Amino acid sequence: MANADGPSTANRVLLSIEWATISAGIVATIAVFVQSYARRPKPEVDAAAAVLAAKSSCEGGTGTRASLHAWVDGAELPAEPTAPEPTLDDALRARGAQLFATTCFNCHGVHGDGKGPLAATLELRPADLTVGTYALRTTEHEALPTDIDLFRTITRGIHGTAMPPWFALPERDRWALVAYVKSLSKAFTEDEAPPPVDIGQPPQTTPARIEHGRQLFATSGCASCHGAEGRGDGPAGTSLTTATGWPLKPRDFTKGRFHRGSRTVDIYTSLVTGFDGTPMASFVKVLGPDDLWDLAMFVHELAPAVVDQPGGLRCRKSTPATPNADELVGLRTVLRTLPPTH
Repeated sequence: MANADGPSTANRVLLSIEWATISAGIVATIAVFVQSYARRPKPEVDAAAAVLAAKSSCEGGTGTRASLHAWVDGAELPAEPTAPEPTLDDALRARGAQLFATTCFNCHGVHGDGKGPLAATLELRPADLTVGTYALRTTEHEALPTDIDLFRTITRGIHGTAMPPWFALPERDRWALVAYVKSLSKAFTEDEAPPPVDIGQPPQTTPARIEHGRQLFATSGCASCHGAEGRGDGPAGTSLTTATGWPLKPRDFTKGRFHRGSRTVDIYTSLVTGFDGTPMASFVKVLGPDDLWDLAMFVHELAPAVVDQPGGLRCRKSTPATPNADELVGLRTVLRTLPPTH
């Protein structure tokens, strides 16, 4: 006879079995959840942040990523080829087309017209390579660049922009990009680059010449765009545009991110050639060579101090507080092309 005060023994056994089954189900569910959680996709790590967290080449780091870190910190990289220029033939152009599609199109666009998917996100828009107008040249104002000019730009990048240094590519691949880039504009078939301008031997820098350069900076129109102290805050600098109509800020020399380089000879070359496609014209018809050297010496003094390292690397003595936003875009572009251990 059943106990009126509680469930029978059989009922208690059934109840226990039910609770055991439920408990086992709960444990199994938890186990599946834990396994799923362990196998979940990990949040994507910002490759650029990882590079910047490690030592740069200027801090004793080694490898491609360390050199890229140094570049973002303002270092100037070597850009000269180690072997003679190859023949820029159809096979090399075809290789360049393949590389362009994987390394350059995000900014410059599929057709090289500067309308890539990242272009609208950049402060300084990518160059329209179909026009054939180049800022960084060693040739005279409004002339085409030489092949080595293009090679150097591809190798060292352009500070203050999303154009990163592609030194990790084999030299032949960089020459392949030169060949392909030239094919994007009919200017290279209708004309040819003249010889580089004659720079001559840089004179010795003296306090008197720097002071004269400071006076020329104030009286020759430089301060109207770059500001009295060279900080890019001149009154005429608020309305500048590129030849294609994009807004353009004057360079802040005190930050040391020069497009060509911060050596006195680099600055002198820029004053002689100008930056075609921008409001920065050549000063060669305005000032004589001695005045241009004095002006270059003064601008050089505005920039942060740089230390020459073995192998052609030039490191800043102090690193900037925050990286340039466009340079970080360029850094990520390069990193996507590198193997994990490169």
